Amino acid sequence: MMSENNSEEKSGELSDRSALFMFFGLLLFCVAGLFYGVTLFILAFVVTFGALIAGVFLIIRSYSSGDQGTQAVAEEIEAMANDASFDISEQIIFWDKLKYTKGVGTQLEGRDEEISDMHRRLVNVREEIAAAETSQHRLEAVLTADSVLATARLLH
Repeated sequence: MMSENNSEEKSGELSDRSALFMFFGLLLFCVAGLFYGVTLFILAFVVTFGALIAGVFLIIRSYSSGDQGTQAVAEEIEAMANDASFDISEQIIFWDKLKYTKGVGTQLEGRDEEISDMHRRLVNVREEIAAAETSQHRLEAVLTADSVLATARLLH
């Protein structure tokens, strides 16, 4: 019986040793899992807030680059408005002379109403260009001015 007893003790020792290995294995597994969980939590935090920061950066960058493009277009429209205003002023001077001389010596002689109407249209267009506050209104005023200028040049 002694050998049976001895074999039970060895078998008990193996099971204790196995239990100890299992305990440390489980402990190692839990620590690794905890480390893995913390790592995933930190990674999720970094990715989430990193994406938000990148999004805000891209929005700000798009506004600034969009402003540059819009600014260039607005400057070009402003230059067109200045040119149109200058051309209108030249035509107003010409039509002023016609208005005060009543068109004597020109093909518009005796057509005082037509001369006054064209002069009035030119003055109105110049005022419209000066009063335009936005690029859209300025552009519309320039297009109107071009149309009136073409008519005025055609008549004289």
